[in-house]
Amino acid sequence: MDGKRFVKRETMHIAIGEMLLVGVMIVVFAIVGEFDWTVLVGGVVGGVLTILNFYIMALNAVAASDKAVKNDVTGGKSLMHFSYIARYAVIFLVLCVLAITKIGNPIACALPLVFIQPVIYIREFFKKKVG
Repeated sequence: MDGKRFVKRETMHIAIGEMLLVGVMIVVFAIVGEFDWTVLVGGVVGGVLTILNFYIMALNAVAASDKAVKNDVTGGKSLMHFSYIARYAVIFLVLCVLAITKIGNPIACALPLVFIQPVIYIREFFKKKVG
């Protein structure tokens, strides 16, 4: 299977799980009486950031592996290193802007970044069972 097609397919599965957990987070905020529109904005922004982070990381991993196949291991390592720094710098900046402007709840924005790991574990569990 083509690397980019594989990345898009996996990202769709991750996006579904991520948005489900963001929905659960919003419901929990509502149950404890802390829900307002900033929670919704923070949750959506955090979920989108997490999905984009995963997608860009996966695309760069495919590109790095292509470089390794062409005997450019150093180029692949550099690509992954730069990508890591750039992705997390953007995430940090967005979190800071949300916190400073109070447009979105920073907790609700940061929590989806943690949701990615359980989503990946659940995805792998069902992929092994079904496939």
